[in-house]
Amino acid sequence: MKIPTYQFVAQMAAAFAVVVSLGLVAYELKLSRDLGMAEMMLTRINSDNDLTVALMGIDPFNRALKKLNVTREELTWEEQSAYDEAMNARILTWYSDFNLWNMGLLSQEEWDLIERVIKETIADPRYSKYVDPTLDDYGNVSYLEKLRELWDEVEAEKASSAE
Repeated sequence: MKIPTYQFVAQMAAAFAVVVSLGLVAYELKLSRDLGMAEMMLTRINSDNDLTVALMGIDPFNRALKKLNVTREELTWEEQSAYDEAMNARILTWYSDFNLWNMGLLSQEEWDLIERVIKETIADPRYSKYVDPTLDDYGNVSYLEKLRELWDEVEAEKASSAE
């Protein structure tokens, strides 16, 4: 081969290397953006949960748990409010987990476990009122679709076990 041919091949290889490196830089920027979004989302949800815990009070919540799970007594307004706030915080945490899973920052095994807990919550009449797949506080359509899908699965399981 002549020197101009080597030069051409070397220039083509260099151009290809530049294109590949730009692609890798773009991918790295996307990953950094995803991590930044996840951190921002977690900060927001943790802030909401901290406020919820501060407002609900631990004592009324503990009394509510005891009444619901042990004595089966009727809850006072304060206990019911504390319990409602705790369930709302739990749902916010599921929302956070769903978004982390969608971004690839939560493993499939962890998400499967969370999904199972959501389904158990939906299946229990004491708790299912808290998981309303028609409410959308954060504008996340894919999260609502996932809740509706899980809700439908639980309803189908109930129907098949009733037969």
